[in-house]
Amino acid sequence: ITVIDLGYKLGLPSMVVSNKSRNIVVNSMGEQIGLLVEQLSDVVQVDPNEVERPPANIGALQGNFFKGVFKTKDHLIGVLDVEAVLKD
Repeated sequence: ITVIDLGYKLGLPSMVVSNKSRNIVVNSMGEQIGLLVEQLSDVVQVDPNEVERPPANIGALQGNFFKGVFKTKDHLIGVLDVEAVLKD
């Protein structure tokens, strides 16, 4: 499958592959694509009704790649718009 450096795609520095690096496989338009990330901390299941609009301070290039945010007791988790990331 095709693997994309997610950091680079988001306008961040390219990542250095390490023991913590992970490849997240997503389905997009009938194709499997790998998103290479520096590390993965948790996987959570979210009710789509609990996703809120992204705050105004998520701006610039990175802000275009988020569908919204999910709030937990201690964290604000960005919900990635995979289709936006894979465009172009």
